[in-house]
Amino acid sequence: MTEEDKKRIKQGKELNSLFADVDSNWKFNPKSLADFRKQLAILHTAANFTLTKQNAPLNSWITYATLRGTREVTTELHRKLPEKPPEFQTGRFRNCSVVGSSGILTGSGCGTQIDSTEFVIRFNLPPLEEGYIPDVGCKVDLVTCNRYRLKMQFEYLVSEANKKKFIDFLSSNYPKLSYIWLFPFSFPGKTVDNVTHVVDVLREHNSSVQAVFSNPRHMFDSKVFWEHQGVNESTLTSGMNLITLALDVCEELHVYGFWPWLVNRRGQEVNYHYGDAGKSVAGLLQPNHNMPDEFSRLLQLYKHGVLRLVTTTC
Repeated sequence: MTEEDKKRIKQGKELNSLFADVDSNWKFNPKSLADFRKQLAILHTAANFTLTKQNAPLNSWITYATLRGTREVTTELHRKLPEKPPEFQTGRFRNCSVVGSSGILTGSGCGTQIDSTEFVIRFNLPPLEEGYIPDVGCKVDLVTCNRYRLKMQFEYLVSEANKKKFIDFLSSNYPKLSYIWLFPFSFPGKTVDNVTHVVDVLREHNSSVQAVFSNPRHMFDSKVFWEHQGVNESTLTSGMNLITLALDVCEELHVYGFWPWLVNRRGQEVNYHYGDAGKSVAGLLQPNHNMPDEFSRLLQLYKHGVLRLVTTTC
């Protein structure tokens, strides 16, 4: 056994100890969830999670989530916004799965369990090919997409060929998808219009998928909320933003694929993303995010029965 093997095994034991006496005795605690929702009420998620014509009226100004700069709600932008909040942020779901993309999902066998929940959220157009389905499932109701993915995979949908490529990708990979969550106003830049352009592309091709924009005010307020919960970072991850939503609308929340290490609880190496060809640490070292802090808070919520945090096989 090499020294690296010994280090991994030791780290795995340390990580496993975080869950001591939790997994086997765990169950949902409706009272704990209700109490936590009282704290979340300050965010007014049902009204403000996404931008709408109600919370971003014509000629008003949007402040970017970084608080660096503003953007006027012009006629062009205003017409892209829905009249009212989408149903997923105002209703209630019996149970939901928020599925991150950590390599900890590889070999988990969690696919069937994930797909059995009423509403499934995934991140950044993840791979759901046949080989992954036993571990990650294939159902997706809401998926996020960042501007980097739009650029690298679809060249910002500028050409007709890339528009068609994008539409075909959504329909073939996520045939029952209802919403794509975009965050054009997280920070100012020349690509803001490229991101909001997605609305028109979907409409032009008569897609059943609705593009919704994150509300930067809600993103900032969520960051402050989680700071008071012990999560210290300059920018909240999209994962924590969507968990914030899910805690408000899901009676039972199951969280999969959130794991800020490259070693699992058995001391085995895992990829940063389950779809990665090789091990990568780049994502874990993003300066704007603090994934260990986020995970630590999720673990506390798990221990109190507020949500179910899945970090082993199913």
